[in-house]
Amino acid sequence: KGTLYAGTGTQGKLFKVTGPGKGEVLADTEETHIRVLAMGENGTILAGTDGKGTVFEVTPAGKTRVLATAPMPEVTALLPGPAKRIYFAAAGQSRGGSRPSAPAPPPPPRPSEEERPAGQQPQEAAPQQPPTQPVPSPPPAGAGVESRIVALDQDGYAREIWSQPGELILSLALDADGNLLAGGGVDGKILRIDPTRSDSSLLQKTDSSQVSALLREPDGSILAAGSNLGALYRLGGKVALEGTFQSPVHDARVFSGWGTASWRGITPSGTAISMQVRTGNTAEPDSSWSDWSAPMSAAQGGPIDRPKGRYVQWKATLKSDSGKSSPKLGEVAISYLPRNLPPEVKSIEIQSPGVIYQKPNRTAGATAAPADGAATPGRGDREKASAKPSQQPRSQNDRDGRGAQWGATDPNGDNLVYSIYYRGTDEKEWKLMESDLTDPFFSWDETSLADGTYLLRVVADDSPSNPEGAALSAERLSDPFDVDNNPPSISEVRAALSGQGATIEFEVSDTFSNVGDVIYSVNAQPWEVATPTDGITDSPRERYRVQLPRVPPGEVTVVLKATDAAGNSTTIKTKLPASSR
Repeated sequence: KGTLYAGTGTQGKLFKVTGPGKGEVLADTEETHIRVLAMGENGTILAGTDGKGTVFEVTPAGKTRVLATAPMPEVTALLPGPAKRIYFAAAGQSRGGSRPSAPAPPPPPRPSEEERPAGQQPQEAAPQQPPTQPVPSPPPAGAGVESRIVALDQDGYAREIWSQPGELILSLALDADGNLLAGGGVDGKILRIDPTRSDSSLLQKTDSSQVSALLREPDGSILAAGSNLGALYRLGGKVALEGTFQSPVHDARVFSGWGTASWRGITPSGTAISMQVRTGNTAEPDSSWSDWSAPMSAAQGGPIDRPKGRYVQWKATLKSDSGKSSPKLGEVAISYLPRNLPPEVKSIEIQSPGVIYQKPNRTAGATAAPADGAATPGRGDREKASAKPSQQPRSQNDRDGRGAQWGATDPNGDNLVYSIYYRGTDEKEWKLMESDLTDPFFSWDETSLADGTYLLRVVADDSPSNPEGAALSAERLSDPFDVDNNPPSISEVRAALSGQGATIEFEVSDTFSNVGDVIYSVNAQPWEVATPTDGITDSPRERYRVQLPRVPPGEVTVVLKATDAAGNSTTIKTKLPASSR
């Protein structure tokens, strides 16, 4: 009837504008933003908000009623459908992501082979040196964003019919066949969604970054408004005779050899699908990449005859002879074998004597399937997906034991096994202590080693995840550590009485380490510290002279206890000569 309704981006108000300078607040939703509006039945207004993610119905008199609460905080699109059903899209933060925001415009696309000026040949660049270490890839477009589409029936029942992490739905429309069309806000895709099956297919990919509005015209065609770049598109009911789709570049993370390409699809009579593949060593395809492979027309595909590299991309060509029916591409699989890179032992820690490691209780974990579907992972990715998360061992005391733990990683995510060797610093050959360890820690009986200074050698290899002859290994040496199993000895004690006191002399020696604390007790009285005659304890042999100022009458027993630097101790007792007092 010529009335304009406007939802505000602040304070969530709905304005009713009836003419120049004539406006009033029809409703205040108390939400952060009114994000989208649509016309309902009998003059009502439907409003979707950002904040709590609510769908309101507002009557011409301004009375509001909540129809549904979205599963995410922002309602981004709203569409009345047949049988009084309402479709709406909600967006928000996906698990582990951040609040969605308007994506930045993508860089201008590089010219394709079809766009290259006539006569200009692609440059043949020398093969690049394959990277020896995987470089982390930047997060994909749409990371942290998630959208869900909900169908709200007349009786108030809300059913989620579609969801997709990494996608931001900004617009909705229905085509002539009753399928739901959704305009994306990440890379300009228009999706066709079957509400009864909750699946989707890519209908079109525009040159804009966002498809911000969709409108079905009376003749059944669809108008699509694009943003970044601003454009208006029309999707007619006729099928094009030929169309192509290029996948995102898939990062194998390391230099890889390529296996086969295959796909699944539906090809009605008079239609066909063919596939081409190219490879390279740069994240963005450039002149250093290989040419596209020859088209493969059988769905079971075939070998990828492209050079080894880190990155791969596929291109599908869909054809229709008559334009009456269209093929549908459902799934593409690219198999590859990443180049095996050696593991790395980053650290070794030797525990103090008497401390060992105990295996923690393990719990089985579920293995998640690859999320992007862009390529079938090779050996390295499979092993990485199946590897159990590492658990810290528990330390405990054992008088005769000793433990070591180490940190090791594998750039391919391969499972590792470890071998432990030892040798004395005065020896030349390594001796095997244990092999085929799967945990990054080990404990042993230290009394099986003679006193001395030793080194540990940890060897990690990725043989569980590689065929025979292809496994790689790495090793690391520990810092030197001492083994001292024998206690110090105390020589014969010489005692002499003098007046009411006494003097005792003795010597403490150790075969390996320095003498530590030496203490004494007279007739079970509290321990007293004995000091070496030279005033400092700094050698494996020390002399002691202890003055006892007053000796009790009768038989006197003196107990001596000596400890070495490794904590070993020995105790003896001696009787003083009988006093003449």
